[in-house]
Amino acid sequence: MLNLKACIVIILFVIHPLYAHAIENTNDAIKQAIKSPSALNTYLNKIATNDAKKAIKAITEFDLNNKQPTNINLYAQLYNHATTAYLLNGEKTLAQSYLNKSLSLIVQVTDDTIVSNIYFSQALISSEQAEYEQAILILNKAISLYPKTATNKQLGIAYQKLADNYLSLNQHTKALNALFNSSYIFKAIKDPILLAEVFGKKGSVYRTIGDFDKALENMLLSIKALSNTNKTKKIAIAYNNTAIIYKDLGRYTDAIDMHKKSLRLKESIGYEKGMVYSFNNLGETYRLNDQLEQSITFLDLAEKLATELNNRPLLGSTFLYKGRIALQQKKYQLAISFFDEAMSIYLKRNAQSRIAEGNVAFGEVYFALKQYKTALDYYQKGLNISLLAKKNTVTFAAYQGLVNVYQAQKDYENAFISLEEYQTKRSQLFDEQSQKRLESLIVEKQLFTTQQQLKFSQQDAKLKQALLDKSYIEKNIFIASLIIVLTIMFLFYRKRQQAMQRKQEQEIHQQVKLSEQRLNLALWGSGDILWDWDLKVGAIKRENLSKQSRLPTYINGNTIDSVKKYVHPDDFELLAARFNTHLTGKTEFFEASYRVLNKAGEWNWILDRGKVVERDSQNQAIRITGTQRDITLIKHQEIQLRELNDDLEDRVKERTIELESMNDQLKEIIQQLNVTQIHLVESEKNAAMGNMIAGLAHEINTPLGTAITTVSHLQHEASITLSHYKGQTLSKTQLSSFLDIVNHSSNLISKGVGRASGLVERFKQLSLKVEEKAQTYPLYDLVKSSFGALKVTYPEQYDNTQLILNVKGDATTHLNSLTQVLFILMENSFTHGQRNGLKIECSSEIDQEYITITYIDNGVGISIENEKSLFSPFFTTSRDQGLTGLGLHIAFNITSQVLGGSLSYFRPSNQGVGFKIKIKNIVQK
Repeated sequence: MLNLKACIVIILFVIHPLYAHAIENTNDAIKQAIKSPSALNTYLNKIATNDAKKAIKAITEFDLNNKQPTNINLYAQLYNHATTAYLLNGEKTLAQSYLNKSLSLIVQVTDDTIVSNIYFSQALISSEQAEYEQAILILNKAISLYPKTATNKQLGIAYQKLADNYLSLNQHTKALNALFNSSYIFKAIKDPILLAEVFGKKGSVYRTIGDFDKALENMLLSIKALSNTNKTKKIAIAYNNTAIIYKDLGRYTDAIDMHKKSLRLKESIGYEKGMVYSFNNLGETYRLNDQLEQSITFLDLAEKLATELNNRPLLGSTFLYKGRIALQQKKYQLAISFFDEAMSIYLKRNAQSRIAEGNVAFGEVYFALKQYKTALDYYQKGLNISLLAKKNTVTFAAYQGLVNVYQAQKDYENAFISLEEYQTKRSQLFDEQSQKRLESLIVEKQLFTTQQQLKFSQQDAKLKQALLDKSYIEKNIFIASLIIVLTIMFLFYRKRQQAMQRKQEQEIHQQVKLSEQRLNLALWGSGDILWDWDLKVGAIKRENLSKQSRLPTYINGNTIDSVKKYVHPDDFELLAARFNTHLTGKTEFFEASYRVLNKAGEWNWILDRGKVVERDSQNQAIRITGTQRDITLIKHQEIQLRELNDDLEDRVKERTIELESMNDQLKEIIQQLNVTQIHLVESEKNAAMGNMIAGLAHEINTPLGTAITTVSHLQHEASITLSHYKGQTLSKTQLSSFLDIVNHSSNLISKGVGRASGLVERFKQLSLKVEEKAQTYPLYDLVKSSFGALKVTYPEQYDNTQLILNVKGDATTHLNSLTQVLFILMENSFTHGQRNGLKIECSSEIDQEYITITYIDNGVGISIENEKSLFSPFFTTSRDQGLTGLGLHIAFNITSQVLGGSLSYFRPSNQGVGFKIKIKNIVQK
């Protein structure tokens, strides 16, 4: 037995000559190609799109870049081939260089096909650079160079690329239009592979706009188009994509069947990467169908094969699906472990839609564990990423998760906000998808109408040609008749020359026979029946009747009633009316469509046209001639078109009814939400009023209690001192001590009563009985003056605070009220902010309706748990410093009730606080 080395030597010995011969043949082909520009063009026509490296080698050896163009059309083609080859080889710079050369010659090119190909290459490069709108413009220029009836493969590909660019811009209706044109061309040239690709793309577009029925229909057409080809991998992928549509429709059994067909084909060709996708898809579909054991089996197969292939990115879906099963089985720690694995893969790939899915999955686990804060964070992350990635299913799941968490935390206000955002987003998506589905139906109908018009135009052209042929035949008949008349006259003139007469008669008969043969041949070619009716004799003669026709070759009769038994009863009255109208000379010709029975017992439609060719001295018609044509197929097409239009109208009505039903449901939900909102607002009002009263009582009781206690003590000391005085035992020391007590008590009583009075004054501001006229004032000066008012109270902090203003324009509002709001916010920053290095920034936006001021400082900020109580009365974190907590509440009331706007808090990106003041811009009339 030979060892391994010997076998390798033998194999190399056998293969080497074959390999060397192949290289020699390639080199010979290139040597032949570079002999002349035309030879190179012929070679590149065959090789440029199939083997870019060989094409580049030929281009390099020919030194195309340094050649001067002699034949403009030829060199424009060569430069375009070079563009294609370098683009396919990934050398975009060189591809662009040769494209520029071809574009520089395009004005001088006389062949539209070459110009179209150059535009096509230019569009491909624009698409590569994500310049989709530019690519669309260029492709439309390329397409415009072809006739409207063209069915060129390159034109079909151009429409397909046009659709790809429209899809990149999310212009689904225009993409469908381009794909319909592309499929029409590929059907005409009978290219099943390209046709299947177009059907697949149409299915994906319909899936995106939510029309799953159309998506499924096109996916099945893609499979049908590929069924008679040997493209096993493409068929397997088509099965897989069709199964995904079945899954979207909830038809899990059909989806599983399709995925298994796809898997069998992938196994037959050893397409292992595709097998992993099939295992994952089967696992997820079985899970959705509540068959968890089968799901785990296929996901284990996916994990094993992906590990063997050392392809970690394929495992992302596997771990995500396994995590969902663990979550379903309430194995929460196992689910977290699987989700961690999946997210590490998605983050590395930067797969945004999958990252969003992973975050929502984590949210579901932590919600199940009742760790609501963590769940809330994950749901919010998933929502933010899914909105950017436009992954609607994940967005809706994230909103639902947020609603569930807020409800579990009894945070009904945020639950309501999330639910409202969810409903709004869902309604917007539904409206967009409905609009796009309606637009797609309109596109289908327009394209169908255009194609039918094209067919009718072609048929009309054939009919006109037949009429021209008929006119030519009639002319020949007339000539033949004239010849016969002349011959008869000649025969009478030459009675004595009987022998010559017989000879001439034979010649005439031969000519007549030949004319009849030509006439019959013309009738056979056009399919028309020629009829001639001698009304004087009462005989109808027909020629070129089909074998299936029940009409006789000869009929006796001189009125239209002679054919009544052959005509459909519903059509005879119209036929008779038009026929008799023409006989009286009221119309130039007679034309009618009606039904006649064939030998199979079926009614066929015919188009009957005729004209009076002879009248007598009283102008009565004595002879009429015409043609009959079978138009059954055309009539059936008209019926189908009407049915299609009726069906389309019914479908639109059904969709309209569905939309109205959903709108009614939404109105009911909105009414329920409004009722809930009213209850929530009333509850909050009552709670706020209770808190305010309790706070006011507490704040006033404290200084008044101090004053009352001090008065009681003072009364007690006065009683003792009076007793000593009356008993003449009052010493100087006792009197001095009593006076100190009086002085100290007076101070306490003054402070307490003053504080209570101040509280009452601030509380009065809550009533907001403001009588102030609107004035116009520069906004910059207004903010500056509000800040300057703090200098007296806070001189040291005023000097150490940086005020940054980006406010412009004039504000027309209640100036004193707005100044008070700004003063409260700035005083708040001075009170709670840092002593040194405080920075306050103000910016503004003004339009016809509102004035918006954004206020930010860099202070210590506000904790999350205190944000909800920020505008509540008597809420403060510095009560030990003598603060009452009414400032922001008063500012909030002034903004909403006096200035007709709102005051809201937001958390800045850095440390500190942020407020947004939005008030009405009172336009003076």
